[in-house]
Amino acid sequence: RYSDFVQLQSAEKRLTPATWRQWQSFIKWAQLGMEEQHALLVFLAIRGLGKVKALGNSLPQDERSPEDIVLSLLGGSDSFVPSYGGLSPAMQATIELTFGSLKGFSLPQ
Repeated sequence: RYSDFVQLQSAEKRLTPATWRQWQSFIKWAQLGMEEQHALLVFLAIRGLGKVKALGNSLPQDERSPEDIVLSLLGGSDSFVPSYGGLSPAMQATIELTFGSLKGFSLPQ
């Protein structure tokens, strides 16, 4: 339910009802179950971590792509990315495969 999803969001940054309807339409179209929805939200939440340069400083120079940075975080302690640690092994593998696949794409933004 929309109200459950947004209850902890501040009023100025709250997901709009229109965006919620679009999200629900996408979920229905893609036929995603609750587990897949959870994994998708985790993916969307953690993908930006790869753009934090400080997180990549400890990695070898050739392993500092945004995807490599996120994959290194996921390979460590579950407590660093608790939302990822709460996923099933199958959904964790799906997220890792997705980040691995994205390494091959470097599209200009």
